[in-house]
Amino acid sequence: MKQIRRLATLAAAVAILLGFSVAPANAIDARPCGNEPVPQIRLVLGPGAVVCYGGSVGKMRIDNLRVQGLAAGGYYGYVKSYVYREAFKPGTFHRLDWIVTELEITPPF
Repeated sequence: MKQIRRLATLAAAVAILLGFSVAPANAIDARPCGNEPVPQIRLVLGPGAVVCYGGSVGKMRIDNLRVQGLAAGGYYGYVKSYVYREAFKPGTFHRLDWIVTELEITPPF
């Protein structure tokens, strides 16, 4: 068991030295809508109902929210449903009107 821990620690150190992120798989989180250095991703559920997300590169399962639109904030990524997949870039708004199942933040594309 100690050898596995040492190997994992060594692998993480090598990844950091090479410039890879060792962030947890779920690096996206829901957060209060407010003033942050990078504008947040906003899922518009309806008039006055908004849920904000942010974080770093990664994916997050969304619990089947009926979403009217998405404001990309300062992020690149994808929003997905059971049927659709929509790419977004910083500063854009996308009219969706579908049930969202996953949100993904990606490096710039």
